[in-house]
Amino acid sequence: MLQYIGGKRGPLSRLDPRLKLFWAISCSAVGLLFIDFPVLTLTLASVIFVAILGGIAGPLFRQLRGFWLIILAIGSIQCLTVGGEAAFALIPSIPPYFGGLIITKEGILSGAISILRLLILTLPVFAMIATTPTNDLIEAMSWLGLPQKYSLMMALAFNFMPVYLADMKRVMDAMRVRAYESVERGFLGRIRALSMALIPITMNAIERADVVGRVLEMRGFGSFEKKATFKRWGPSDRLFLIYTIMLLAFPLIRFLAPFATSP
Repeated sequence: MLQYIGGKRGPLSRLDPRLKLFWAISCSAVGLLFIDFPVLTLTLASVIFVAILGGIAGPLFRQLRGFWLIILAIGSIQCLTVGGEAAFALIPSIPPYFGGLIITKEGILSGAISILRLLILTLPVFAMIATTPTNDLIEAMSWLGLPQKYSLMMALAFNFMPVYLADMKRVMDAMRVRAYESVERGFLGRIRALSMALIPITMNAIERADVVGRVLEMRGFGSFEKKATFKRWGPSDRLFLIYTIMLLAFPLIRFLAPFATSP
């Protein structure tokens, strides 16, 4: 399970948590607002570079094993359903009885963009979780003006995303051990198995949320608020801030370039 690596403090772990939160928000903003293929490709490459620099690329991609199927399914749906100029025929047509299955250039581009956006929205959050203690993450969000209760809610949601994916993997393995037929029947079989696995996964998540709520109540959460304290910025913090600003600059330049060249 991907979580805070307390004993392996790499370059990314030593950064100010506010900077990592700003970086994750910036990546999410680019992934949500832009559909430009070069922008999304460069953003994803920058996220992977940060993960490699922080020494968490291996655990990060291993944790996404249960998520790859969802990403590929969404990309494939986009690829198969978006119309436009034909690129090739996945299934040849047999007129007048069968129209075939045509893959369009627009569909391929739309599927690729969907996959890129999902990865951009997911990887920075997991990288932040792996290199930031929960207390520091709560303090960073509280520093941005978010109430402490909502900061805790967001931090728990971030931390439970890897737990949810780990539950998915365990349930799928349990179904495979019990010789569930659809698990091994190709791509569509895996999608059907995933829909069946969502029921126990959701029940586990609800039960876990109830346990966390009772534990917080017993520990008196919300009875007092501690003022957040952060270390002074070093050269690596300033360098990472510049890196994040540059990450935002390229999409803005691409967006404003047509207006600058228009008469």
